[in-house]
Amino acid sequence: MNGSQLFMRWDLAGVVAAISALATVLVWFGRVLMLRNFVSHADYEKMSGRLHGVEVQLEKVATKVELKALEDRVRPVETGVAVLGEKVEGVKRTTDRIEHIVTILMENQMRRESPSDHAG
Repeated sequence: MNGSQLFMRWDLAGVVAAISALATVLVWFGRVLMLRNFVSHADYEKMSGRLHGVEVQLEKVATKVELKALEDRVRPVETGVAVLGEKVEGVKRTTDRIEHIVTILMENQMRRESPSDHAG
């Protein structure tokens, strides 16, 4: 083996050693980043429980079809309530007029029966 072949082997060994050292540094750096960016197991369990709670609540949310069916059932009720409201308002106006007439009649009756008319 001559000197240049020996140098090439040492040079190749140096490259392999450098790549190995670089890979070690990259693995260590990646682990540090992962530890910094990921949560602990306890935090993961807590978030997992909260997520499960949200999923359970979302399962109970009505679908578009169910909401449409509910809307179709509510629409006639809304119409009925509006009609009933108008009827109640009409009855209120009628009772207000009756109250006004009764008040006039009572005032008229009280004037007829007032003691000032009998005193003379």
